[in-house]
Amino acid sequence: MEHKFCEYGCEQESKYQLRNGKCCCSQSYNSCPAIKKKNSNSIKQLHKNGTLSTNQFDGKRGWAKGLTKETDERVKKFAEKISQTLKINAKKSDYKPRGCAVWTTEKRKEWSKKQSINTVGGRCKWHKIDGIYVQGTWELNLAKKMNKLNISWEKLKNYKDSFEYYLYDKKRHYTPDFYIEEINKLLEIKGYWRNYDVLKMKEIFKQYPILNKKIVIIEKESYENLLKIDIKKQFLGQVLEMVDNTNSKFVELCS
Repeated sequence: MEHKFCEYGCEQESKYQLRNGKCCCSQSYNSCPAIKKKNSNSIKQLHKNGTLSTNQFDGKRGWAKGLTKETDERVKKFAEKISQTLKINAKKSDYKPRGCAVWTTEKRKEWSKKQSINTVGGRCKWHKIDGIYVQGTWELNLAKKMNKLNISWEKLKNYKDSFEYYLYDKKRHYTPDFYIEEINKLLEIKGYWRNYDVLKMKEIFKQYPILNKKIVIIEKESYENLLKIDIKKQFLGQVLEMVDNTNSKFVELCS
């Protein structure tokens, strides 16, 4: 080799002679640092000018777009071939679609139950009322209703007002939504019961028997009924009638 240094401008020692006769630091000129930098700068400039598309198919039409097996012979042959292959494979007892898992009904149910248990639930939007944050429109509407009826309520805070309980050998915390001091009751607002919620409340009532007569579960029907009440005494009386939660969906799910 006549050249001591790479002819592509990286100023490194030339180690190879390419088929074009030039000397390079690498076996391929594209691996030369100088060429890499040049290519990178060129691509950046094209992106900056908006002349380079990130989608290689931009502006290109698929050959089969708009065609059907009724209007095009190529599409018809391709569809028949796919259909025949699927029919043959379906007859094989050990056939499993590529990339898919064949589950039995029992395995699917087991997985679904596990996922449901591990799903803590969604997150409602927080709203501010009288400087206090409540979670979700149900809590907001009940807080407004209690304010209108001059009912003193307290929004309980996580950990500070929570009850420790154990589920699956792990310590957890449960915090009711509201506390009404006038009738000494806790309100639990529940629009939807997930498997995890049912298990959680069952354990709480089991580990804290005293809460069976202190927590009032407010579900959709009872929530709507409370919003219709315009008399304080009637509102509090309605809450007290629901203390045993016998008409709640929670009792039905536990049975």
